[in-house]
Amino acid sequence: MNQQYQGSIETAVEEAADAFCPQRPLIDIRAKEERQTGMPTGAISMSAEDLPARCGKNGGEIAAGYIICAEGVRSRAAVLKLKEQGVDGFSSVTGGFKAWVNAGLPVSYPAGLDANLVDRYARH
Repeated sequence: MNQQYQGSIETAVEEAADAFCPQRPLIDIRAKEERQTGMPTGAISMSAEDLPARCGKNGGEIAAGYIICAEGVRSRAAVLKLKEQGVDGFSSVTGGFKAWVNAGLPVSYPAGLDANLVDRYARH
């Protein structure tokens, strides 16, 4: 991967939690199955494949934002891919959803589930 972007493509989880807003949303690119274990409250879901069309210069409705995945690997790759296409304004959330949860930041769960049930079923 292109190393020239290394210092400017990641944002600490606490900083992203404080900074995201409708004009600069938090975008969860994890698979639907992964999001069943919870999702950062206020985040929008989108596949990594949809990012270039929805977050690009050519008619993309999202001009800037924070991208989060499970641990920060896929989101970092997604940000680099956008940058290679000339799209700036996006940052990978360092440590991903795992860091979000570990920081005690708010999480929303699918209808009918809560943190205790998600934990219980995750062990099966």
